[in-house]
Amino acid sequence: MKAGPLLELVDVRVGYGAVEVLKGISLRVGSGEIVAILGANGAGKSTAMHTVAGALSIRAGSLLFAGESYTGEPAHAVVARGISLVPEGRRIFPRLTVRENLAMGAFLRPGPDAADRLEEMFSLFPILRERTSQPGGTLSGGEQQMLAIARGLMSRPRLLLLDEPSLGLAPLFVAKVAETLRAIRAQGTTVLLVEQNAQMALDLADQAYVLEVGRIALSGPGAVLRKDSRVQDAYLGG
Repeated sequence: MKAGPLLELVDVRVGYGAVEVLKGISLRVGSGEIVAILGANGAGKSTAMHTVAGALSIRAGSLLFAGESYTGEPAHAVVARGISLVPEGRRIFPRLTVRENLAMGAFLRPGPDAADRLEEMFSLFPILRERTSQPGGTLSGGEQQMLAIARGLMSRPRLLLLDEPSLGLAPLFVAKVAETLRAIRAQGTTVLLVEQNAQMALDLADQAYVLEVGRIALSGPGAVLRKDSRVQDAYLGG
């Protein structure tokens, strides 16, 4: 029997005040997959990510992780389950050193292997080893993004949520982000990715969903959606 999805959203509705942003979306993320969410600004992509992370309450529907409902659980309990969010804009601690930022990533899931986790991050992101004692705010934008992803991985998540990881980065760092995501997946971490760089996202994604004004408009394997004329016209420049 095929195992169920690691993450499942079932008819999820989320809003702010009188405005409903997610209008009954359902999606599945299989264990070991990279799944991408595409869509224009205002489509509800970041709202979906913050909902999965427990930062927003849902009005209706269900959230399931590894087959168990976690609907209504607070964000710290969601982290403890093994879900870690790397938010849009990186949001590192600018006055803390690289090492201190990474230590904060393990705060809610401490353990005797913290030193091993730190070494794994330095192996995955060699530039951070060189910047260990440097304040996070003095890093370049690309280096800060590497730090943000590494901080998210310090809790050893089963599911890593990445919200616009390539936003504002130079092409060299965009390629590095893509390379990093492949390495993370190869190490066994499942990834849910929101990304406006549709070409990169679809090249990476096992499955992808296109959000339009709070609803799933299209879904399917990344390779299939990359060839879909509607996706090409809207997100890949025709």
